[in-house]
Amino acid sequence: MNFYKDGDMTFDFYYSIWRNNQHIPPIDDCYAMNVTPDSTNIYYYSDFPFVKIIGENKFELYEDIPIEGSEAFAIRGNDVLFSQDYDAKPEVYLYSLLD
Repeated sequence: MNFYKDGDMTFDFYYSIWRNNQHIPPIDDCYAMNVTPDSTNIYYYSDFPFVKIIGENKFELYEDIPIEGSEAFAIRGNDVLFSQDYDAKPEVYLYSLLD
């Protein structure tokens, strides 16, 4: 769910939704979340998309994330650094949201 400052919900991810001709999968289990001054970023189970929520009802959806099961990430600009995935190798993965 995403909320306005006064507590009213802008939208939620309990049900699969369509916005701007994009299908946003429902959240079955949120693995990691990161909040910046500009956006709320979530990575969750339902095929592990990465969603950047920007302001009121605006978002960017990235569905081709090659990492499954990461429990933490850090974001800077268009780069996302993911912790280890289901393979549990002691590795981190740098992913660009641009390409």
